[in-house]
Amino acid sequence: LGEGEAECIAIGRELGVLIGTDDGKARKYVSNNIGCENLIGSIGVIRQCVRHQIKTAAQAYRGYKKMVSAGAFLPKFSERDFLTLIHQEATQAEARL
Repeated sequence: LGEGEAECIAIGRELGVLIGTDDGKARKYVSNNIGCENLIGSIGVIRQCVRHQIKTAAQAYRGYKKMVSAGAFLPKFSERDFLTLIHQEATQAEARL
């Protein structure tokens, strides 16, 4: 892990908050050693923005596309698949309430 990822993990663990990273090695470390429920990545943040009505799904997709265009290492989704994924998360979250 790089210094930034290690610091992020250490602070997240100490504070007991979600650890935000898209770095593959960092995600694997957090999942294996702290727990995947303590991990969030860019797609998870985008989902939460839609779920909490900070952004519409269409706005979220445009933001996702900008991130990918800028070189972010994110899964590649068509607009249809992205919107399905976002809406599935919202439905699952509502079912847990």
